[in-house]
Amino acid sequence: MIILSSRYRMLNSHELANSIIEQYLTTLWLPSIRSKSFTDLNYFRNIINLVNHHINEQLMEEYVIETKSNSFAYIFWEQHPLRSTIREYLESEILTSSDLSKYQILIIKLFNNPLISSSKKNSLELRSISTRLNLSTSSKVNHARFIGLIEVFLNNLRDSNKFNDVDEFCFESLIREFEDFKFNDRNVDDNGDQKRNHESHTHIFT
Repeated sequence: MIILSSRYRMLNSHELANSIIEQYLTTLWLPSIRSKSFTDLNYFRNIINLVNHHINEQLMEEYVIETKSNSFAYIFWEQHPLRSTIREYLESEILTSSDLSKYQILIIKLFNNPLISSSKKNSLELRSISTRLNLSTSSKVNHARFIGLIEVFLNNLRDSNKFNDVDEFCFESLIREFEDFKFNDRNVDDNGDQKRNHESHTHIFT
């Protein structure tokens, strides 16, 4: 039904697509996600795409949180990065979550830093790293590219802003999170496979 509804959307048959959403969203799709009988990440993204502009964002945010699926929540957040409730929910889950990748967890940690969350520009730039690397649905992440994009983002953040003392404290917190991520990580090759490697990343921001 998700595929059928998507096809109706593509054909501009919005009434037919909406009728399927209204019939199945709360009776089948969301309960199936909550029970973990439905786990395909691409379908999760299709559901979010389908309900955009049809289901109220705040209501859908509540639905997503009720599923207790952090993968589903991350996909919703990626499309609605300025919504604070879903961001705070994800932050509360990162210590115990088994369905968020280390890359997603770092993005969430950085995003919840006030220097990022209080700025629409910074928020959208950080979100773009997640979308460019397809972090919400891909099981293979180019580790070196991820590191490089985060470094560029943080360097640009430093170079393009005049920080007061509070901003400086927040920025240093961002750096600590990133350095902890690199320190705790075993270097990963371009296919996402772990490998032992004693080469260290060059530190920045000094």
